[in-house]
Order: sequence, then structure tokens, then C-alpha cells
Amino acid sequence: MEENKSITEVLSSGFIAVGYIDAPKMAEVLLKKRYLKIHLTNVEKLERRRIIDFLTGMVFALEGKVEKIDDFSYQFIIN
Repeated sequence: MEENKSITEVLSSGFIAVGYIDAPKMAEVLLKKRYLKIHLTNVEKLERRRIIDFLTGMVFALEGKVEKIDDFSYQFIIN
């Protein structure tokens, strides 16, 4: 596997991230579908915070909303 490639899974119900490297791809999905559910169970705490901050800022700028589903899952919605 190449160093900068992610093994992230994109599912119909959401995105299972492996690290912050997945943030740009998650942002693309969110912009395209206007909805994104992420699962961060495989991501270290610091990187989880970075991903959540990145996507929350994006959603705030686009006047959307963020909902915490559980400790490792969130959904982002753009109106």
C-alpha cells in the first residue's frame, strides 16, 4: 500500500475513517451529498478531534448542522 493512500471504507450509511488523511475525502462526500455520517472508532483521539474540528468548521461556514450519534460517530448535514 502506498504511504499516502487510505484504506478508508465509504459505506452507504457513512464513512469509516482511519485518520486525518481522510478529511479531504470526507469533505468531498459531504459537499456532493450534503450529508455525511462518520465513524471514528479506528482513529486516535487527537486525529478524531482534528477531523471533527475540520468538518464542523466546514459545516458552520455552509450553515449546516452537526449531530453527535455516540462517542465515535457524528453526522454532518448541509442545508
